[in-house]
Amino acid sequence: MTFSGFDVTRPAVARVYDALASGRDNYATDRDEAERLLEICPQLRGAVRKNRGLPRARRHLGSPARRSVPLVAVTAAAEEQSTAR
Repeated sequence: MTFSGFDVTRPAVARVYDALASGRDNYATDRDEAERLLEICPQLRGAVRKNRGLPRARRHLGSPARRSVPLVAVTAAAEEQSTAR
């Protein structure tokens, strides 16, 4: 069966990855392929879950809002010291 130009009867790499990460955007064929891959490499599910969280952590730690808060505090402290003299 096809929807919008993609075939749900054949596994797709992104959906298999989603199935390995216990996501919800996959079909039975993708889950079957994920199970076949897990038979070959049982630690694959754990590796996928760790990999999936890493970009989120990097984005959070490197976000402009997170970087600017200490800079604002340091700048404010420096201005207070310079005007206190």
